[in-house]
Amino acid sequence: MKIGIIGGQGELGSQIFKAFKLKGFSPEKLSRTTPINFNWNNKETYKNIGNFELIINAAPVSDIELYFDFIENNLKEKQVFLETTANINLVNKLIAFKPNVPLKSLVIHGVGLFPGVSNIMAKKLIAAFPNTTDLKFNVKYNIFSQAGKDMCQLMADTLQEPSYYIKNNEIIEDKPVGKVILFKNKNLKINWNGFLARLPDTAYLNAISKKSITVGSYFSPVHNLFMPLLKVVNLLPKNNFLNKIYFTSFFFLRGNLLKNKPSKIMLSAISDNINFISFSAPNAMGAAGTAVLALLPFLKNKIGFFRVDEICEPDEFFERLKSLDNNLEVSHSFKKN
Repeated sequence: MKIGIIGGQGELGSQIFKAFKLKGFSPEKLSRTTPINFNWNNKETYKNIGNFELIINAAPVSDIELYFDFIENNLKEKQVFLETTANINLVNKLIAFKPNVPLKSLVIHGVGLFPGVSNIMAKKLIAAFPNTTDLKFNVKYNIFSQAGKDMCQLMADTLQEPSYYIKNNEIIEDKPVGKVILFKNKNLKINWNGFLARLPDTAYLNAISKKSITVGSYFSPVHNLFMPLLKVVNLLPKNNFLNKIYFTSFFFLRGNLLKNKPSKIMLSAISDNINFISFSAPNAMGAAGTAVLALLPFLKNKIGFFRVDEICEPDEFFERLKSLDNNLEVSHSFKKN
């Protein structure tokens, strides 16, 4: 299989490249500085992806119009395109996207840890408990660890833009660092505080529910002592200048000083504050790369435009994921009503 990774030199892209390489594939990196040139802002470079059977995007997208033109008019017959974005604006556009022309290829979105794995976890919960009325997603990781530009920008935006949750299909806005909530489950060793955050998972969880329930996404730093500090940002002005300062600070710390320090990550989806499914990995970026690799068996003989949860069943996906990396753990604690 001929595989091209757009943004293969970035934080996530390099981990996807590594995951495929370790399993015997020969992926190629595509960017403005690689032998095979690709630039989302240069339509002329789109022709350079014509020979790839699988194209994985791990690069930021700035021009949404060009991006969807690429999906509708530049993918060849039976090509597969996987999107891994954590950009909430692009996520919302992808969820709402309706192709103007019949696709000859397979387009899958939400295949990284953010938001793909959380969507698959939610699918398992909703299938087990179809009468769910409240669904929450929580991500816990070490802020003193590596991160790429997109993640640093997401963090900066989170401190500036209103957090939100979805109730009765309406977006309810809160402070940038929203209300604190306690996640607690002894069996899964979950016991931490998290604040309501503007994570792209909110939109995904709402899309998968397909009914009027309350959906929210929360972020928890590894150490609870950071919670008061994070809430201080609600008292600060909200403007582009401060956003750039936040981004520059995060990227200096996480993209440079700590660029080689992996972070353990734990994701939990919780329905009605009772039923948990949890995913954990010692290396967040490495696990994201493995998650993309785990999707390969589910991509055969499919054409069209899908969310990642629409092409595979949770148990099959997690079984495949753990077979690729036995350091990954998936647990659940279901209590029948």
